[in-house]
Amino acid sequence: MATTQSNTARIEELSNSLSALNGDNENSWLLWAGTLTLFMQAGFFCLEAGSVQTKHVTNLLIKSIIDVCFVAVFYWGFGYAFAYGASVDQSNKINAGFIGDTNFFYSGNPTELQPNFEGYAHMFFQFTFACVAVSIVTSSLAERASTFTYVFISVFFAGFVYPVVSHWAWATRGYLCPWQNFQGKKDLYLRVGTIDFAGSSVVHLCAATAAFWGCFFLGPRKGRFDAAGNASALPSQSATMKVLGALLLFVGTYGMTIGMTYTHGFAGFSAVAGRVAINTTLSAAGAAITSVFICGLKTGAVDLTSLLNGFMTGLVSICSGCATVAPWAAFLTGVFAGMVYQGGSWLSVHLFRLDDVTDAVAIHGWGGLWGMVATGFLSRGPEMLEVYGSTTVGIIYGGGRILGATLVHSFVNMAWTSLWMAPSFWICSHIGVMRNDTEDKTAVETSEIEMTKA
Repeated sequence: MATTQSNTARIEELSNSLSALNGDNENSWLLWAGTLTLFMQAGFFCLEAGSVQTKHVTNLLIKSIIDVCFVAVFYWGFGYAFAYGASVDQSNKINAGFIGDTNFFYSGNPTELQPNFEGYAHMFFQFTFACVAVSIVTSSLAERASTFTYVFISVFFAGFVYPVVSHWAWATRGYLCPWQNFQGKKDLYLRVGTIDFAGSSVVHLCAATAAFWGCFFLGPRKGRFDAAGNASALPSQSATMKVLGALLLFVGTYGMTIGMTYTHGFAGFSAVAGRVAINTTLSAAGAAITSVFICGLKTGAVDLTSLLNGFMTGLVSICSGCATVAPWAAFLTGVFAGMVYQGGSWLSVHLFRLDDVTDAVAIHGWGGLWGMVATGFLSRGPEMLEVYGSTTVGIIYGGGRILGATLVHSFVNMAWTSLWMAPSFWICSHIGVMRNDTEDKTAVETSEIEMTKA
């Protein structure tokens, strides 16, 4: 009898130790991945600095640091609650599926978190995604947006607009979440939920939609279009900085895609991480090759911008299906992503007349939308079962519900973001606080924010 009790106690102790070890692993994984994702800010800094004129660089970098600071405060205070908070009214499934309403100014009460989330580590990881989304928007507005505009995007977009979109797809109470669980019951949209593993729609398409409206209401830089509406190239500071920025974004994207394998706290997801890394790499490579090939056919020369932007479009497109497609399908996603970038970039300039400094609408908007479509076509059965516990497959394998769910999320995402950001930018533009007045000034005069020299 004593021996049995002793064995039971030892088994229970071992079980608790393994559970604690698993929790430590999950926290460590999220903290590592979040740090890597946050390092994407260095990539955005370099990319933007290389894309603008030298006289605007100091102003740009100061504003970029301010952005991260405001995102940190407002995502902690409001964004994380809207994205991952529970529902105060546990009987109201509709409210719970739309927006979170607990954990404002989160200060360490794990009992209010949803199952499988690891408190501070999870919040930090998701904060870095909000930083990425904000940087996509602000990078498109470089050289002419005011400090007020940067702060407004950091506060409103990261504190409210983007978190609600992420709630739908990634919070277990979200109405489109493939891991949906409300009061212990699943009610998956189209019996599968939206498959957006690392944010082709949640992060990239949402941010690109905001960037579109920002560019539209802010207007172009002086000299970007002539009187007839024809586009003219403006000088940029450094091709080296742009290449460095793209490579840093490449490395940081692994933090987003690989990091998401532990977001929902299932230890078995560590086996998925290798496939996610390979798929991320192959998609970027395929897109870069295709983009530069198309550019070469059109111009007869290899263009650095087409190479880098195609490369980044491949990273954006694979975020959705990086865990659910085979490597060959990831490469195919990238090949078409290069084509999508070229078409999207042409539309931005020649149809919408957008002055998008970093081509964010083409890369993150069209690339993100294509990524969701590709996931709907190419997601394979064994991977879907492993990651989502679903037997649903993509169109080429005989299914169709994944594509339906991904498109619903994409279009609702664009509608929601447009609903808030379009009128907000319109108001900012019409009251005269959206644009700065530094375009015609010298480098000494351009900074809205004073720098003190020792």
